[in-house]
Amino acid sequence: MKRLLGWLLVATVLLVAVVVIGPRVGDIDWASGTRNHADSRLTDENFRKIHNGMNRVEVEAILGLPSEDHMGSHMGSVADSGIREDESRFLLWSDGSTEMTVHFNPEGFVISKTRKGL
Repeated sequence: MKRLLGWLLVATVLLVAVVVIGPRVGDIDWASGTRNHADSRLTDENFRKIHNGMNRVEVEAILGLPSEDHMGSHMGSVADSGIREDESRFLLWSDGSTEMTVHFNPEGFVISKTRKGL
């Protein structure tokens, strides 16, 4: 009986790992160790879906996981908004030819966005 419970525990842990971690495994380029998740999501249509007031979860649902996550300003746009640099956050998505940056206020809501290469 203990052996059966042990196998059930192992099976449960593996199932949870596949369900929780599995969708994100494809987001990693294992050769370089970097995230490879922005691929076809960096489109003009998706850029237009991002608007002020959205939170990070909503943005990531559209663009996927960011390539970079930083505190502080990026290209001056946060400084122009009157928010101190150390209170802001920006996320960057890049696929090599296209780059999107989304700026968040201290409360975690989008205050601006930029793009290059579209």
